[in-house]
Amino acid sequence: MTTVYLPGGGLWRSKRILFRSPSSTASLDESPSTSHSCDETDFEGEDATEMQDLKELNAALQVLTDIFPDVQPEVFREMLSSFAEESRLQVVTENILKSKAKWVRGRFRVPQKDEPGPGYTYKTTAAVDGSGQVLPLEERYRSDQYRTAVKQALFQEFGTLSYSAIRAVMAEVNHSYTRARPILLGLVSKSWRQSFKSLLMRRKAPSAVEHPLVTWQRCAKSDRLVPKLKPTKSIELNRELHNMLIRPLIARQNQEQLREDRSLAEQLNDAEAEELGAIYDCECCFTSTTTEDEDVVIKRAAEKAEKQWKDREAKEKGWTWEGSQTISRSKDGLPGMKATGTKDWMHPDWELVMDSALEMLIA
Repeated sequence: MTTVYLPGGGLWRSKRILFRSPSSTASLDESPSTSHSCDETDFEGEDATEMQDLKELNAALQVLTDIFPDVQPEVFREMLSSFAEESRLQVVTENILKSKAKWVRGRFRVPQKDEPGPGYTYKTTAAVDGSGQVLPLEERYRSDQYRTAVKQALFQEFGTLSYSAIRAVMAEVNHSYTRARPILLGLVSKSWRQSFKSLLMRRKAPSAVEHPLVTWQRCAKSDRLVPKLKPTKSIELNRELHNMLIRPLIARQNQEQLREDRSLAEQLNDAEAEELGAIYDCECCFTSTTTEDEDVVIKRAAEKAEKQWKDREAKEKGWTWEGSQTISRSKDGLPGMKATGTKDWMHPDWELVMDSALEMLIA
């Protein structure tokens, strides 16, 4: 019992109740019939409401970027958040038309040809805006769950930085993890104080190569280390981290595996061809090859015939070429050469060069 009725009609409360907030204290006095219990359906309703609000805000943001393609989306996000839900799209449009300089304050979009693109851009398949650009996902409204997951991930990785600095960077880049991490890496690398803090705290300094959310596990089938992502509390952030970190590593591993497999296959093929006597010498490039390397032999023969013709032609006419191995392309798309002090000149019988290369190969 937390309440005791005194004889004089007064009411005594325990110390624990006195230090509660007024709303919490009032909820204790409610009868069981009027009290409300929190269950999972309430959280599901809040998530659905939040997602619907985000959908409406992003739709309004897309419309505004279509109408005003020269204004940065940051201006529209600020205005949409400051006005009420009812007719906010119409109100923002009217305010931009009436006093554009007041709201924009110089925040105009850079033309696409001059706009510096980031190293990685996580974009959606939405329709392009009025300037022909796709509105990146980093410029859209993000859910609270995504923002919380990004904040926790950055706080964990950049523990030597102050929380206020991390929050300022997040606010600057619209809470985008893809854009916030490179900026924070630059702050850590340029400050000697952060390096000193890392030594005192015995923590490894963050780097662009290694990531704390990426672990390496040995695959049972191939006995190779495979990158794995530590999941966060946001599905959207997990997808972004997978596309930014895991997918390039897997693609690089696949390329290395293909090169190793091809090298092993060529070694086995050469050993089998030598055992069966199926190796012949190319009289053009003076190398031993198998019948499976026909494309490589033709390419070498063509390159050698082209080089021989170019050197002979240059020697006869006394021309000095801009690079003995370089072939410039003319407007017609045919290979040609450029001599110092002369105009571009293209060989009229380029097909004869290729025919001579093939004849040397067949011979």
